[in-house]
Amino acid sequence: SSTKKKLKAVGINIYGGGFTLGALEHFEVLGQWEEIGLGRRTFDLNFRGIPRPLAQADWPVKAHVGEVDLVYANPPCAPWSQANNHLGKTRASRFEDIRLTLTKHTYETAVALRPKVFVSESVEAAYNVGASHYDQYIELWMKAGYSVTFFLTDALLHGAPCQRRRFHFIAHQDELQLGLPPIIEHPKTVRDAIGDLT
Repeated sequence: SSTKKKLKAVGINIYGGGFTLGALEHFEVLGQWEEIGLGRRTFDLNFRGIPRPLAQADWPVKAHVGEVDLVYANPPCAPWSQANNHLGKTRASRFEDIRLTLTKHTYETAVALRPKVFVSESVEAAYNVGASHYDQYIELWMKAGYSVTFFLTDALLHGAPCQRRRFHFIAHQDELQLGLPPIIEHPKTVRDAIGDLT
């Protein structure tokens, strides 16, 4: 029997590796590239053999240009997150958050890799509050010959027992046809999800 060759993927700023677990179902993950050590112990407990360089200077971009099908990313959500509301925090100060440099490095590295598809996930407020911040990345990807699609969803609609609204920035070489995701009729409760653990 012939085995279908897996497509290739790279994760950038994924931290503990939750997205990498999902990617491994469908892709050969060439690496999970990081700039900070968040989630290092979790990653090490769950993964073997996936390179995880911890400095942008060590990311092997040139070695993988043109051979990556998917780049998936999750740079820090904190600049936009409602959990980051505190005394003195203003809408304008969110755009000055130093952690946005990780978003910049993620997007610039991804476009340099020339993947077929790039997907970056963040909290809903990245779109609501930070939409103008993402304008520069729309321009970056479009100049490189890609189309850009924004996708907003809530995990509650797909079976999670909590609200988890997320913004996805998707850059793609080919036309993207997103069908309606499966939406459950009755959202799960926490008891539905973990009631059998007691």
